[in-house]
Amino acid sequence: MTENETKKPEPAAMPLLSVRHVSKTYGAVRALDDASLDLAGGEILGLCGHNGAGKSTLVKILTGQVRPDGGEIVMQGESVEFRNPLDSQAKGLAIVDQELALAPDLSVEENLFLGNFDVSLLRRPGAVRRRARDLLSRIGLAVDPRSPLASLSIGERQLVEIARLVGRDARVLILAEPTATLSENEIERVFAVVRELVREGRSTIFVSHRLDEVLDLCDRVTVLRDGRVVSSRSTADIGHRQELIKMMIGKELPPPE
Repeated sequence: MTENETKKPEPAAMPLLSVRHVSKTYGAVRALDDASLDLAGGEILGLCGHNGAGKSTLVKILTGQVRPDGGEIVMQGESVEFRNPLDSQAKGLAIVDQELALAPDLSVEENLFLGNFDVSLLRRPGAVRRRARDLLSRIGLAVDPRSPLASLSIGERQLVEIARLVGRDARVLILAEPTATLSENEIERVFAVVRELVREGRSTIFVSHRLDEVLDLCDRVTVLRDGRVVSSRSTADIGHRQELIKMMIGKELPPPE
């Protein structure tokens, strides 16, 4: 390179997932209004906002439960359309909700393969057992795959749900209020698993009202207010929960009495 040449900036990596100008109306209510966000590969993105801000509607659109009125969803540069949850799952999106999609009366192993359409695998009990142990090992859960799911704690069941989605090769995990019923130790255990999955190149959208947890876990936070994305900043720039609350309500908090 000569003295007169300047080095070109490195191109920005393509987002794993992009939401572009998505809107959704229910009657007179504008649940989402021209909402856009990006999620990078290997990123944990917090999604915050008060009740009615549009978080649930956005999550339902991303998981194929609701179809938007307008806008676009892009996965690694490809425009995609989710007509139902199976479409979303096929593209690598999966949700861990507060209400887990598991069957307590079945074994851990049986729950790990709920919704698995690989008939060739399910016809080989030995292969199923090995695959179950591998998935449990990946999330650090030392339980017998034959154990009844009902014998596990709520936190352990949540890890089983995460393992099930990893087994489906989910690239984007959406965690919707996942810590509401967990103890502090269980929360730390779930967060450790999420961080490890992100190091593998997966990404996470973390939806929570627990702002301290958002700032602790997430790399970046996107804030919705009245159906609009009003801010998206790194957690390092936000610093503390009072600033995040200010972003959510759009004004300074009154000083404590």
